[in-house]
Amino acid sequence: MIKKISFIFGTVLVIAVLLTLTACQTVPTSVPEGISEAELLQLGQAALDNSNYKAAEFYYGKVIELYGSNISSVVAAEYELAHIKIKRKNFSAAKPALERILAYYDDPQTAMVLPPAYKKLVRIDLAKCEPKSEKSKTKKKKQP
Repeated sequence: MIKKISFIFGTVLVIAVLLTLTACQTVPTSVPEGISEAELLQLGQAALDNSNYKAAEFYYGKVIELYGSNISSVVAAEYELAHIKIKRKNFSAAKPALERILAYYDDPQTAMVLPPAYKKLVRIDLAKCEPKSEKSKTKKKKQP
């Protein structure tokens, strides 16, 4: 009887702690006036590091909204938004977003100003979007 009560109490306690922790992940509704691209990207990364995907999406969306004329910042924000889709295993939504980012690199004018690291990261995430049977075929072909 005591074991049952202890188990029930422990279960309720664990659920209460989990609910409290998830409730702490707030989503902002605005950003301070004059906030820089770098600050928004940093806030997005901090939210992503804390698995607060909704807040990260908000910050990266603000980067695009406020600084859409800076293609480097747009690529960084769009990549992070697509990467969140990968983390959520929403590959069908991530794939077109990743392909759009690669298209920026196909344009010689924009490719010169874009960080090359994102192109590599996009390709890595695109590989995750392939069906598993396609991935295994690709691996088999690469082996000698």
